[in-house]
Amino acid sequence: MMIMPAKCLTQCPEVRGEHDVASSISQLDESRVLRLVDMELSMADDYERFEDDKGEENDPEVEEVDDPVETQTNINKIRKMINLFKIKGQKKEEAANSNGGPPVKKQSPGELRLHKDIAELNLPKTTKISFPNGKDDLMNFEATLRPDEGYYLGGSFTFTFQVSPAYPHEAPKVKCKTKVYHPNIDLEGNVCLNILREDWKPVLNINTIIYGLNLLFSQPNDEDPLNHEAAAVLRDNPQKFQRNVQMAMSGGYVDNTHFPRCKNVVTLCSEAKLACIELKNAKCSRKSQRTRCQDRRKYLVKTKLQ
Repeated sequence: MMIMPAKCLTQCPEVRGEHDVASSISQLDESRVLRLVDMELSMADDYERFEDDKGEENDPEVEEVDDPVETQTNINKIRKMINLFKIKGQKKEEAANSNGGPPVKKQSPGELRLHKDIAELNLPKTTKISFPNGKDDLMNFEATLRPDEGYYLGGSFTFTFQVSPAYPHEAPKVKCKTKVYHPNIDLEGNVCLNILREDWKPVLNINTIIYGLNLLFSQPNDEDPLNHEAAAVLRDNPQKFQRNVQMAMSGGYVDNTHFPRCKNVVTLCSEAKLACIELKNAKCSRKSQRTRCQDRRKYLVKTKLQ
């Protein structure tokens, strides 16, 4: 049984009666009109299919439909409204250009969602966001992570985010800009994070990805690696893995591969201060040992003379 939709737009008080289309446009919300457009066009399509089927068979359950003349009149009104919306938008753009302002750029749904996600970011204190191309280009930005625990304590790692207009239905492309010795990040910067691949869902956001990246540094995973050599060392010899990480972050070589220094300034200063303290303690210890030896020698000489 096919049930024809009832009148919708003509029942709105803004349009019904003697109000003309132009005055109705200023009172209607644009999204509401577009929904009504879809309903009216769907009604027209259903009516045409109903007329085609009517000649072939007579279905006693088909309900009465609206007058086709009235339906066509409503569709014409809707088309006029759409044209008025287009003209209104064009006038806004022309007014902005005539005042010397930049052309009005329409934002895609992905840009609108990304703007919302960035405004609602709740980042850990070890993470910072930057926009190399300026705040006008939200679709490309960088996140810098400085882990405060684990193997990578004291390091500084920068990731680039490239967000497509299909976001959030498509996951952002994330790469590690810093060369790092890590089982889940290869030497080209590709990142192995499940929410960036098969586990991505539109309900996830930029905040979720950043927390996932922080988790990679606090808990590196040797079961799903991109750098298989690093994963094997982590699994078989965690102490050697820690030495390799420190060597890489200090700008040294690991397995004939050079890594640029990525320790932040605060960590370097702390390490230098700690080294000075250790050196000073060592000197004091040697001096104390020398003094004890001299006292012992004096004691022996004194005893022998007696």
